[in-house]
Amino acid sequence: MKNIIQNLFLFLSLCLFNWTYGQGTCNSPVTWTTNNFTAVNALTVNSSQVIGDQFSNKNRLTDTDLTNAATWTSVLINPTAYIEVQNNSTIYSSGTYAGIVLSETSTLALSTTYRVETYLNTVATGDYIEMSVPIAAVSASNRNLGVTSTKPFNKIRVTVTTLGITTTAVNYVYTITPCTTPQTLVCNTSTRIIENNFAAVVNYENNRTGTSGLTVGNITNIGNIVNSDTTDFATMSLGVAVGASAQVSIKDLNKTYDAGSFAGFEISNTNLLNLDLLNGTKIVTYLNGVLQETSNSNTLLVSLSLLGGANRAEVGFTTTKPFNEVQYVQTNLLGLDVFGSTQIYNLVVKSNCNGPAPSCNVDTRIIAPTYPAIVQQIRTGTGGVTVASISNSNNVVNSDINDYASINVTASLAGTASLSVATSGQQFNAGYFAGFEISNANLLNVNLLGGISIRTYLNGVEQETSNSNSLLLNVGVLGSAPRSVVGFVTTKPFDEVQFRMSTLLSVDLLGETRIYNMIVKQFCEGPAFACNTNTLIGKNQYPVSIGNNTGVTGIATVGNIVDIDHILDNNPLTYASINIPVGALSTATIAIHKQLTPFSVGAYVSFDVEFTSLINVAVLPKLKLRLLRNNAQVGIIEGSNFLLGANVATNIRKTLGFKAPAAFDEIQLIYEQPVGISLGTVKIYDLYIMNPCQNPIDCSTNHPIENTPTHPVVINQFKTGPEGLACALCGVDNAQNLITPSATDYATLNMNVGAGGTVGISVLDLTNRYPSGTYVGFTIEDVPYLLQADVLEGFFVKTYLNGVLQEVANDASLLDLSIILSIGTGKRNYGFRATKPFDEIKFEVFSLISGFNNIKVFNLKIDASNPTANDGNLICQNNICVKQGDFSTAGIPSTSVGISSLASPRSTWPADVPNGFIVLESKNKGLVISRVSSSTNVLQPQEGMLIYDTSASCIKLYNGTTWKCISKSCNE
Repeated sequence: MKNIIQNLFLFLSLCLFNWTYGQGTCNSPVTWTTNNFTAVNALTVNSSQVIGDQFSNKNRLTDTDLTNAATWTSVLINPTAYIEVQNNSTIYSSGTYAGIVLSETSTLALSTTYRVETYLNTVATGDYIEMSVPIAAVSASNRNLGVTSTKPFNKIRVTVTTLGITTTAVNYVYTITPCTTPQTLVCNTSTRIIENNFAAVVNYENNRTGTSGLTVGNITNIGNIVNSDTTDFATMSLGVAVGASAQVSIKDLNKTYDAGSFAGFEISNTNLLNLDLLNGTKIVTYLNGVLQETSNSNTLLVSLSLLGGANRAEVGFTTTKPFNEVQYVQTNLLGLDVFGSTQIYNLVVKSNCNGPAPSCNVDTRIIAPTYPAIVQQIRTGTGGVTVASISNSNNVVNSDINDYASINVTASLAGTASLSVATSGQQFNAGYFAGFEISNANLLNVNLLGGISIRTYLNGVEQETSNSNSLLLNVGVLGSAPRSVVGFVTTKPFDEVQFRMSTLLSVDLLGETRIYNMIVKQFCEGPAFACNTNTLIGKNQYPVSIGNNTGVTGIATVGNIVDIDHILDNNPLTYASINIPVGALSTATIAIHKQLTPFSVGAYVSFDVEFTSLINVAVLPKLKLRLLRNNAQVGIIEGSNFLLGANVATNIRKTLGFKAPAAFDEIQLIYEQPVGISLGTVKIYDLYIMNPCQNPIDCSTNHPIENTPTHPVVINQFKTGPEGLACALCGVDNAQNLITPSATDYATLNMNVGAGGTVGISVLDLTNRYPSGTYVGFTIEDVPYLLQADVLEGFFVKTYLNGVLQEVANDASLLDLSIILSIGTGKRNYGFRATKPFDEIKFEVFSLISGFNNIKVFNLKIDASNPTANDGNLICQNNICVKQGDFSTAGIPSTSVGISSLASPRSTWPADVPNGFIVLESKNKGLVISRVSSSTNVLQPQEGMLIYDTSASCIKLYNGTTWKCISKSCNE
């Protein structure tokens, strides 16, 4: 029993020893030195013999000083020697890497060949690598050679064969045991494949590391590529030999990387940014020694860590096959030493994970690590005859949205500056918006904007180019420093977008351009428009953007448009501003463009506009609403008389609208300012779209034209206001009151005495076309001067259809429709019976006499009960809609109070009348309610109060807000 316990103890001790020293630190080199293997005779060093050891100081291989070495100097008659270390305490499993560190110096040897192999005691495992070093590649710096064993071993041997005289110094041997569980890569984050974290080794098999051809160059300090110090590097140089090449290959002993991952190296060499030199660069991947893919300059991605300074870059490509080894190759195709020295820091792998699909109608920043975004340096830089710089390019893809890259073109003649962002294989669909968020106050000058272009690529192949003629702007401030989004709607898929500036001038007109992020947007149709409701159009709800026709033009192009994105920010409190100074003959255009399907014919489009600095002049700036489809005009309306006569000390706010005569995909608000005047700042708050839906109307009687949820009508501002006069006090007050349901609201037409012009107000029905034979008239206040015979000469009623004048009634052709249209006392209604169909009616007043100072207009009334032609589109509902009564009495209390004129009421009366408070009964008498000459005589009306209005000839009900005649309608 005692012997069994002792043997078990020894076994466990040996296992613990092996774990601690031999394999305990996975992915990291464990040197076979006496500090790691402390047992007596744990390590044995042997050398080949020729009258003693060929290698002198052989025990230096296992001492703790890693800088000293065992050495051997070859002579021509004895060109081969070996040295080996056997580990007597540990047998290493297959998959373990066996490495050795050595160096050589020579001036007479033509070549030196190293063979590194593994043994189990005295039997070779058959695992080895050979590396031949030509005379030109001889280096005193350390070489790090090794082989991955496929069988168990406990001995590492290096054999040196030379042709000539050379001295070889062997410092130490080591092993790397891969970790059982490979490390997981973080999505869209460049990861250095270095020891400790990964089982990374330099692979010399089949000369995948070394030099080839007639090279006079070398690779030094190769081990730095895989060690844990991320600041040191290997150095590769080729020299001047044509066809010479140098290569280095890094293998992960334990991890296979997925197809779609980025594979490359972090390097430093400013010359490599020249595309011609990149033609001699390639990245190759392997899987278990089998070639997988090769990428050259056409498909390489170059993501520069810093432009200027250290000039580190990541050079590689997005793979399509799995791999566990990556090789960097340089080949001299020109026969000149054009590469110079290339510093190779580390193998870099990035697990490219597609970011989320952009949300509908939202500007999406393409930044890492959310997206596999990199700056593609092959298409980033300057060209032509230019003095320019691009700094901090990687800020475009980092997660700080306030960082930016800078492009500065200080002098140029046909020069260019470009910055390109690639998404490492994540494609975006055709139809997506592609662009950049930038800032540059000078870019609004159309001549300079003409030098901006946006290009898209797919797998390195150019897809599309858009310049200023087709670019869209979502602009924070035009003509100022804050940010803008510039780009276009693609017609082809893409995985890379380039911002490109070109100048034809030799002076610095552009200044600094800041580029914040690449922007992608997926356009989706917004929610359906509710019937007869003004819908605020926001860029995050609908596929709309600021169109490329936006800007200020003119002889001097003076003025600007500020905060234009506020029109589409879905906030009714914010606004864009048009600013054009006095004396500037300029035109400002705000264009809103819709993607996907156009807005429908018949839609009512309007802008909420405020004028802050009005002047009283006859020549006003002209305002237009212009609709386009595929860049061709489909409708336009213009005017500005609504601005005349306004108080210069008071801002006025108007809704400028237009019923679309055709489908459209762009709305333009155009402000044309003549020389010598200015409206100061013009504020544009929002864009609205209404979907007018027609509903039935009662055609059997007359009724006012009011704006209600079922019957949308608007004041047409472009036909409302003074005309043909310069009148300080002329104009229309409270125009909207004309179409409210209130019987007491009114609009006021103001005229100066003998002004000699007209003031008018126009009402547009958005759904109904009234037929010929319709009576139409305006209800105005009945004042004494209306009795004058010549007064009707100053009144005009005009009808329009689709904006085209149909008829004009004046003087003798005007009728007093007061009785026909039931307006009551104190008011009159003037109009006529139309002989043509119409959808818009205008009332105008022409002042030649002193009496026409103020005209109060209460409403517009129509009577379409007796048309003379079937040329309207009314949906008539002439029958009274009465629902069947509810005669059930279950659970309903009876009426307990009754007043009857009958001598003998029913015995069950009034209890047989359910749910009442009082019942009146008579065979020949009626209920008489209060009779008043006008509802306005009731000083304190209460909700639910009933009267008979003798002037209106109707029973009126007070609904808590206004008195209204009880008329035929559905009893709901």
